[in-house]
Amino acid sequence: MKPSRFKVSVKNIDSYEFENIDLIKLDAEGFEYEILQGSCKTLEKNNPYLIFEHHATNIDNFEKYFNFFIKKKYVLYKIEYILINRNDSVYDFQFTKIEASYDLQLNQIYNLLAVPNDKLDIFNNSILKV
Repeated sequence: MKPSRFKVSVKNIDSYEFENIDLIKLDAEGFEYEILQGSCKTLEKNNPYLIFEHHATNIDNFEKYFNFFIKKKYVLYKIEYILINRNDSVYDFQFTKIEASYDLQLNQIYNLLAVPNDKLDIFNNSILKV
């Protein structure tokens, strides 16, 4: 059976002209970078935190993300969690700063957090000290 084809209308995030955005969550099955490229004005205007999934298939792929966020003045953290209490679904979250692409292992899926430089004090003094 031949797969169906159809046209899909696509708009970038900047076209919505969002205001007062604190957090953006992306999970687009490998197309997160393309979405980020269409959100530059929104990021510059709002400085939101970003949570996104990254499939570490090759180093060059992650370097694109890393360099994108460096240019936008963001710091990247790997989000890891440990189940504390299965009955109550309680997790302990840990955030590890990513200094370079070698901080990630290939062929893994990571949840990442991008923190704008101007919100690092808030992040460090509230989230990391909990």
